[in-house]
Amino acid sequence: MNSLKFIPIIIFAFFASIAFWGCELSKPKLDFGNSCKTCHVTVIQKDHKFKCVVCHKGNPRSLKKEEAHIGLIKSPSSVEGAKIACAKCHPKEVETASRSLHYTLDNEIGTIWNAFFPKDTPPTVDGLLNEQPLMTLRGLISDMIRRRCVRCHVYSRGDDHPGTRRRLGCGACHMRPSDGPGVHRIYREVSDQNCLSCHHGNFVGWDYVGRFDKDITEAFQVPFRAGKKERLSFGVQWLEMTPDVHWRLGFKCTDCHKKGPCEAHEIDAMPSCMDCHGDISTEIPGHGKDENRRVACSTCHALWAFEDRGRTLVRQDIANYWAWYDLRFQGINDIKMLLENNYDVDFMYWTFPIMRDSFSGNFSQGIWYETFLERRFWPLKIGKDKNGCLRVLRPLLDIEVNYIDEDGSVIIGGLRPDGFSENHGFIPYSPHTIGKADIFRTLRVIKEMGLGNKKDLQ
Repeated sequence: MNSLKFIPIIIFAFFASIAFWGCELSKPKLDFGNSCKTCHVTVIQKDHKFKCVVCHKGNPRSLKKEEAHIGLIKSPSSVEGAKIACAKCHPKEVETASRSLHYTLDNEIGTIWNAFFPKDTPPTVDGLLNEQPLMTLRGLISDMIRRRCVRCHVYSRGDDHPGTRRRLGCGACHMRPSDGPGVHRIYREVSDQNCLSCHHGNFVGWDYVGRFDKDITEAFQVPFRAGKKERLSFGVQWLEMTPDVHWRLGFKCTDCHKKGPCEAHEIDAMPSCMDCHGDISTEIPGHGKDENRRVACSTCHALWAFEDRGRTLVRQDIANYWAWYDLRFQGINDIKMLLENNYDVDFMYWTFPIMRDSFSGNFSQGIWYETFLERRFWPLKIGKDKNGCLRVLRPLLDIEVNYIDEDGSVIIGGLRPDGFSENHGFIPYSPHTIGKADIFRTLRVIKEMGLGNKKDLQ
């Protein structure tokens, strides 16, 4: 009977233990690798379902924003971030990409720099001057490259237009902006959408899908369609041209450009028509490998090409928005919004003229405006490259640079590349507008290359 007096004590202890352990079990256990998810909603694919800190670093042991973000890598796919994050698993790809033309931009920078300073060694991406205020001519050309010419690259998220937005570094190719900021999906296959986020406007890429820039003046734009304002997916509108035959047959960009910047140097991985059409030399006269070294296939088979003549670039440090309003469709949202927001405003209250640097992301004084003398896609100009191969040419260096300071004084006027003339300044390239050969151009090629006798054609 004495043992019965302990029953209440035992019952009390039992329920107390349940209450104690129940409370402990109900407490959320903090996963120190994924504590980021307490604030950030993310979607991560199974192939890269790592804890957040594996790529983003930071301090996962704190739920306070300032402490949690110490040492944070905001964009692991960026050029610098990839060296830490992506290189853990993909060291070869990251190292190869860092030496590729997509990262060094040697072609773009070198072509423009050597045109104005032929005796100079072109600067690297990191070596481009950023003079604020401008002090030298090299500073002016550097500023033009940084803020106007080279806007499409893996260092920038693109312009404020749906078609131009992209991720940084590796993500520019292997992630898709359409997935949204919280979606962490990495794609091995690069989509045409990714390619066109940079390769749009009157540059190789748009021609492949049959697009040609409309003139930037307001009169050539079509702002309304069926009563609705036209959406400028790339900041400009375009003419619908005949696309490349390979596009019409369903070929994606990567079906020919199989090796990208993380697999090989692009210069060593450029596709050749002969990769697929190598047997054609036995079927059609004049199409052998010897002729292919003397005449590029596109010289006869390109249906049309980009030929923007008389490109004039003007940096203005003075606010003169009314004069440029009709030229606001330049594919750069900073310019368009600045001109539209100040159009109905008294000049006494105009916004200070500033424009974004595509490398640093910072705004600085001056607006780079652009005009053209004419924009044509026919007839095609052909000539020999440095190796003597006959190719289609485009007037890429038909440029005139001007600089007007904040007082309205013309500091630089009519500056053109050294020795530009009707035949100098045209750059050979490969139009992606392949189709049936133009018979008249083909006859001209045969004559110029001395392929007119029966022996050469066999």
